[in-house]
Amino acid sequence: AWPRLLGRSRPLLIVYDSISVLASGPQDEFRKPENGQKICGVIMQKWAGLKDDDLNMVPLLECLTPIITCLGVDFIPHAEAVAQRCHAILVNAISLIAQGRDDETSADTSFIVSSLDVLAALCEGLGSQVEALFKPLQPSVSD
Repeated sequence: AWPRLLGRSRPLLIVYDSISVLASGPQDEFRKPENGQKICGVIMQKWAGLKDDDLNMVPLLECLTPIITCLGVDFIPHAEAVAQRCHAILVNAISLIAQGRDDETSADTSFIVSSLDVLAALCEGLGSQVEALFKPLQPSVSD
């Protein structure tokens, strides 16, 4: 997926990568509510403007992973929407693969891996509070 993006969105990819590095490094400044929430606001605004099968979703998901881990429970205001959307992306991708339509963009393994990484970050960042996010997700991936 990345090679198809590089021509169109290189500056955006650099921004996402920079944010990921900041969230992965010393977290004192990033975890300050005014900083973390500002960055989350911008990222979630971009998130809302993308369709689930947009190739730009993959680097955005990859950017979210360290943000969620860094902010932990401070990410809760966004956690439900993120969990639901990642779940929907996974269910759709697995369904396409099961139907033999794995050549479609949203069945790209980048979508699957990135969504799983975000869900793992939610588990790590939110601890036991994540259970409430996952219980209502339907259909389950195993359906």
